[in-house]
Amino acid sequence: TRTREMIAIAPFRALRYNPEAVRLSEVICPPYDIISASARAQLCARSPYNFVRLELPEEDGAADRYTAARRLLESWRQQCVLVQDAQPSIYLTEHAFRWAGQRWSRLGWMSLLRFNGSTADEVLGHEATFDAPKADRAKLLEAVRAQLSPIFCIVPDRNPAPGPLATGCNTGTAGSAGFRPAGSAVDYLTGYNTLAF
Repeated sequence: TRTREMIAIAPFRALRYNPEAVRLSEVICPPYDIISASARAQLCARSPYNFVRLELPEEDGAADRYTAARRLLESWRQQCVLVQDAQPSIYLTEHAFRWAGQRWSRLGWMSLLRFNGSTADEVLGHEATFDAPKADRAKLLEAVRAQLSPIFCIVPDRNPAPGPLATGCNTGTAGSAGFRPAGSAVDYLTGYNTLAF
């Protein structure tokens, strides 16, 4: 019989907006695949640093969309608009919303995920994806060398979230990431090399 391999997640050093350089409410944007041309224009008008300029880039002179995004990301880092955390962390998230007349809260986290052939049966792919968007995201990832569109995964909560992620980080160090748009919160957890579940 085949032994089930544990899924492992690991911390990383996130690149985040500098709250001293921008207003977070002016620079956040929805996922790329629900942004229309008019919505993109409105988001760009909010701030020259709105994330839509990276998430859904446009050509800039002779530079194609992907080269333009890479140059813009480099520029924002040089201007300290985007800063990288000094210590690797797992970023805890909470999204509160109302549905069917009730208030719901969705807990989650952002981390690295170890994925290889032995875990392929444990991490299931989306059942209906399209070649063009996947190719677009792959080209953007290759150009900017940063994950601008994190992959959303769902974990069964038979055992409500893995260990310390559910209990407020018993053995790690928790702190505020300073990112709290309406209905959301992001904190961070340090002190781990990997977590398995």
